[in-house]
Amino acid sequence: MADAPERDAETLARLIAPLAGAEARPLARLLLARFGNVRRLLAASPDDVDSALGGRPDISGKVVLLGELVRATLRAQIGTAVMFPTPRAVLDYLAFDMAGLRVETLRVLFLDTANRLIADEQMATGTISSLRFHPREVIRQAIACDASAMILVHNHPGGLAEPSQEDIECTEALAGLAHELGITLHDHLILADAGWCSMREAGHV
Repeated sequence: MADAPERDAETLARLIAPLAGAEARPLARLLLARFGNVRRLLAASPDDVDSALGGRPDISGKVVLLGELVRATLRAQIGTAVMFPTPRAVLDYLAFDMAGLRVETLRVLFLDTANRLIADEQMATGTISSLRFHPREVIRQAIACDASAMILVHNHPGGLAEPSQEDIECTEALAGLAHELGITLHDHLILADAGWCSMREAGHV
């Protein structure tokens, strides 16, 4: 029985075979080697996929279109779901949507009094291994959205789903500032290839 990477390569090869012909399997393996896994491949930009293929916009366009379909499907599953406690569907969507990011990126889910989504905003970007953000900027956006609560989400590209000291300090500062203004910081989720971490469960929120 084939292992997961080989099954993924075979499925991808079948997808692109009408365009790639005999090159389908080698190209499928090349793409998975370049991006690491199917999730990262389908979340990648059109330019990155085309570059990996050496200039095959017909194939890269089909791969990117599939990624857009997966993203739309995952987003639709969220619907009007209650965001806290964070349901599995929300984690799946966020993990997929942020899989192709090369640097640490902070997004904030702003919630109403029923913990339903008001806005999903990207608030800061950092480097491949660090991220600092300004709590006051997040609070300013929360007030503009008339949000009652927030969930922070950021990624660790190629790293572990564990908070850094910077993550802890910024989160604790934001939680304190939000509390003073009657806004609840429910959680700060860290996403990585190896899984995810809740800073609330780790005692930092």
